[in-house]
Amino acid sequence: MSETPSLTESASSSVGRITLPRMATIVAVAAVLYVAQDVFLPIAIAMLIAFALSPLVSGARRMGLPMLTSVLLATALAFSVIGLLSLIVFYQLADLAVKLPSFQANIISKLDAIQSASGEASLMSRLMEMAASINSEISGVLPEKARQRPSPCRCRWCSPATRLKSCKAWWSRSSAPSRRQVL
Repeated sequence: MSETPSLTESASSSVGRITLPRMATIVAVAAVLYVAQDVFLPIAIAMLIAFALSPLVSGARRMGLPMLTSVLLATALAFSVIGLLSLIVFYQLADLAVKLPSFQANIISKLDAIQSASGEASLMSRLMEMAASINSEISGVLPEKARQRPSPCRCRWCSPATRLKSCKAWWSRSSAPSRRQVL
């Protein structure tokens, strides 16, 4: 007696397979998402912000505030928090920029202390020698021009009439028929 597979067995075995239509659908969805990421990304961020502010709006609504006032209050509070955090980060980065030379000197002195304490054949001394040799090799390969700071380019100020003339000249050159004949 031969057994035929039941309907549930055949359905469960096809669930794990990726067929050509499924693969085409996956590729098409991925392509659409990639092409439209400039549209979908702001929408996704807006939805994330809306979900994050939803409890705040609901709490303001329970206190008896109208919907528009609740939304505006939650949005103002969110932007205030973002602005405050940005200000804190800005001040921290400015403080770091001021203290960076002392941090650099501190790090160099500690590396020198580690190098002198560990002896001549230590891993740290070999790494520092390797970094110095790589630096000298790179400096030797670079041409003299690359080692110097480039001079700033000169800017010339044009009147609007001069700019208009140059645009017209460019347009006449670019829109003129080419000298080659296309067969």
